[in-house]
Amino acid sequence: MKIFTTLAAAAMTLSASAAGTVLYENADAPMMNWDVAFEVSADQLAGLKGGDKFIATVAEAGASSEWPKFGFAPAVGEEIYPAAFEMWAGDAAPCDRTFEITEAQAEALKGGFSVKGTQVKVTKLVLEVGEAQLPGTLYAGESGLMNWSTFCTVEASQLTGLAEGDSLEINVYAYDEAQEWPQVYLEVAGEKIFNSALECFDKAVGKKTLVLTQELVDQLKGGFSVGAAGCGVDLVRLVKAGESAAIEIVDMQNAPVEYYNLQGVRVAEPQNGIYVRRQGNKVSKVVK
Repeated sequence: MKIFTTLAAAAMTLSASAAGTVLYENADAPMMNWDVAFEVSADQLAGLKGGDKFIATVAEAGASSEWPKFGFAPAVGEEIYPAAFEMWAGDAAPCDRTFEITEAQAEALKGGFSVKGTQVKVTKLVLEVGEAQLPGTLYAGESGLMNWSTFCTVEASQLTGLAEGDSLEINVYAYDEAQEWPQVYLEVAGEKIFNSALECFDKAVGKKTLVLTQELVDQLKGGFSVGAAGCGVDLVRLVKAGESAAIEIVDMQNAPVEYYNLQGVRVAEPQNGIYVRRQGNKVSKVVK
């Protein structure tokens, strides 16, 4: 797709730390305007796999754009703009954004990629090695709280052999308390597909399972998007008929505590505000 150019040594570093491998760091990074901000070579991505995470430090999100965002343009294939890298109204910078990749995305990115977007300034990109993902993972990461928008696109190539009796497992990790009828939906060619199995009216975190009928298989086999309203999703997985669904969201007293802001973005050290606290499958709203 494009030949990578050499970046100035001052702008590109490659070092290892407890937090991962720094792929890029530049305190004077430019504000993106749909041009290439920086590039990451294939040599820096050796061993890339599904479950690994890209952590981007966003220093600034421009007010002149209604939908500031950024993403990856692989050397070969379609550009990837994850929901985790959208900096829409109400999203504060500076902040860190985490994008956990699927196996298919790892395959697309391992040949190298450029980073581009609009009205976003990224000063650091770190690659963190993650745990291997469950088979059939189509999306992994934190979508943030969605408002009738899609966060994940599944290509037809990921659905080879899709059949009646297969199921989609979608894990909901957070809710917008202001949304009365939160739900997840599928979308094909701009048409939304609703199903009671994906309704989240009880606002309980955990897994939603949609068993595919032949009608749904025919609708989805050419590819589809996943969207949500009033909730956040961190896993979409295709489970073949007869396969054990080896994912359980366990509520344990000693489970790690995580905090999210009201946009559904994880916060390491919450201060001076209202946050969503999650421990295992228990969720509550707290004031710091």
